Amino acid sequence: MNIYVGNLPYLVNESELERLFQEYGEVSKTIIIMDRETGKSKGFGFIEMPNPTQAEAAIEALNDSPLKGRNVKVSKAKPKGDRSKSTPENRPRNRATSPPAVINMDADAIIQFWFNEIDSDSWWKKDKAFDQLIFDRFAAIHAAANQCDLFSWRQTQQGRLAEIIVLDQFSRNMYRDTPDAFSSDPLALALSQEAVSQGVHEELEDAQRMFLLMPYMHSESRAIHEMAAQLFSAPGLEQNLEFELKHKAIIDRFGRYPHRNRILGRVTTEEEELFLKEPDSSF
Repeated sequence: MNIYVGNLPYLVNESELERLFQEYGEVSKTIIIMDRETGKSKGFGFIEMPNPTQAEAAIEALNDSPLKGRNVKVSKAKPKGDRSKSTPENRPRNRATSPPAVINMDADAIIQFWFNEIDSDSWWKKDKAFDQLIFDRFAAIHAAANQCDLFSWRQTQQGRLAEIIVLDQFSRNMYRDTPDAFSSDPLALALSQEAVSQGVHEELEDAQRMFLLMPYMHSESRAIHEMAAQLFSAPGLEQNLEFELKHKAIIDRFGRYPHRNRILGRVTTEEEELFLKEPDSSF
């Protein structure tokens, strides 16, 4: 049986992980997924155990168990054949209309994944493997969020943040370079605006506050960017303010992000063509 292990401490190596599972039976293969550029662990990996009974015992015993300061997430991995059918290259360009059912997923799982399980470098890099991981694990949650089925999450600050991350960030990973990468933006922005109106953003730590406000930065509205510049001017978000002002300058100039034109089927103007040839013209 192939077993997925997530939320791994970055200093755990394959030998240590293998020994952990060997307490429950034979282990035939151990892999921790590493970042190709940095050589660092991405915080998840896979274990092969040939005996299904032993594998099930390991999953039951180790899921949510502590390991060097983190509670690891252990579950049966999705078969490789199923994953290959939905690779970024072969995946339909439009959002799936019949995603798998939502199983055992809550707002805390989203927060845990985004802020603890993965390296923060993954937030910004284009990585097909990471995009696929999000699609495999969260496609059903994303579909539910787009139907506003996750309204109960809004009863807590972390729940509001989790819903916004699913709509604003996961969309960009799951449907990169397709129109669906941006189709959840209006709903994400409305939820972010609602949270701001209630002062939720002021009660979050800096990294979490940044992602709650990110739908403002992703907007193609000049009026929204006027507000975004104010929100990102708050202490603790100075670095993000720099990026917001760069985004705002593009929207002030063009009224949209020209690098989205090809994806969304929009005609690119001559001025936009020249702009897109400039260094650092897209994000």
